[in-house]
Amino acid sequence: MRLDNIQTLRMIEKVVVEGRDSVVLNKTWEDIHAFLGIGTRRHRHLLLTRQDRETLNTMVSQRISVDLRSGGGKAVTGLASLGRAELSQVTPYEKLSGKPVTEDIVLIGSPSGVVKLPDTSIALPAGMAVNCHYAHLHNLDTVVMVENLASMYCLNSYPFPECFRDAVMLFRGSPQLTPVAVSKAIEGVGQVICFPDYDPQGLMNSLTQRKSVGMLVPSMADIQHLLALKLNKAADFDKQDAARRWLAVHAAHLPCVSFMLNHRVALSEEAMTRITRLEIVRTSLP
Repeated sequence: MRLDNIQTLRMIEKVVVEGRDSVVLNKTWEDIHAFLGIGTRRHRHLLLTRQDRETLNTMVSQRISVDLRSGGGKAVTGLASLGRAELSQVTPYEKLSGKPVTEDIVLIGSPSGVVKLPDTSIALPAGMAVNCHYAHLHNLDTVVMVENLASMYCLNSYPFPECFRDAVMLFRGSPQLTPVAVSKAIEGVGQVICFPDYDPQGLMNSLTQRKSVGMLVPSMADIQHLLALKLNKAADFDKQDAARRWLAVHAAHLPCVSFMLNHRVALSEEAMTRITRLEIVRTSLP
């Protein structure tokens, strides 16, 4: 019977702190009774004495190094809020929180191959990105948020404006690289420039992104070039009805938006490696 599980600890904490003398028998309490000999079965309940509660608290204290009574009923909540490294300083069970190892990790890169962070610079070969804790981005003036993971590994292939050649490029997140860490990173930077797919969802996301002051989109000549290459994903455009409607109401004054809506354009970020120029569109909604 293991006690190094947050859900189990929450149940035990509630009993110990509130001084409960009975609990409804579920799988966890069945195991506690069977393997630890705690409590007395009475129909569908487990009766608990004061000594039973003391024994539970002692067992948790011995195994997890936490006194459940010390936090006024919030000792386990305090543990759950810690990351693995922090937990390892107070208990031998650093996996208690159940948080994924990658929870605080973001993926970053740079078109020039040199990632310039406030506290260090990292030289990367072309086609390489690097993971780091979100706090390493704090105090940056600007980050560029990249929509697609594949784009992070070919940043040197995009025709970014010269002022962005040394910019820190931040992947927006995925199930493997949590968007929560991206949000925490953005809390500590001055502003965000978005580099999206040129489609309704991409532009709407860019216009509604917190701290966003602009977005990078292909020049009109390059959009026409990609359309001539038959790279338009009209089916994707049709699927993004909610984004289309939002743009029509809030951003139709922007030429890049009105052209997209009028011509049913959806171009992937990956296709933009074939263009000659990305332009910065400063975003201000009416």
